[in-house]
Amino acid sequence: MENGNYKVVRLDFSNLKPSSGIFEFRKALTDFLIDSFRSVGFSYDKEGTSVFSQLSRWLKTIPPCTLVLLIVDYDFPLTYSMSNEKLYRDVGYVLSEFYALLKSNDGAFRFLLITGVTDFRQTCLLNDLNHLTDLKRLSQGSLLGVSSDDLVRGFDDCLTQPSETVPTKNNNI
Repeated sequence: MENGNYKVVRLDFSNLKPSSGIFEFRKALTDFLIDSFRSVGFSYDKEGTSVFSQLSRWLKTIPPCTLVLLIVDYDFPLTYSMSNEKLYRDVGYVLSEFYALLKSNDGAFRFLLITGVTDFRQTCLLNDLNHLTDLKRLSQGSLLGVSSDDLVRGFDDCLTQPSETVPTKNNNI
């Protein structure tokens, strides 16, 4: 923690499209992680071990609970590759390695927020992060001062059936 602020790393996985194959995806992920964690003090040695190994070792050296990690669209590379079974499986394996790294170094994180389309509890991708709290399943309390009741009251007009709010397509065109 510096000057009362935590170090923050934001990973937006929506930019990681595995369209060129698993080797290119692994390289893109590696470069992405190196660039993203560099801003908080991580230094990658090209002559050393894998980025996952080096990142894990580095996370063990930082003071406990000093890093905030925000992962946006954690499952995008998987959903992007769903039409190719082998690529889907390979991408899942690579991402699982990364999420296992996070689990084994969870003491370094003050806060970890993961967003995505799929429910992480229904994927094998985050099995190693089985201690996470799913915020949308919280029935009491609030996140950032907004409770479920506040959302319903404040957005009641917007929470109607889609068929009532979205105009139907005119098939006569």
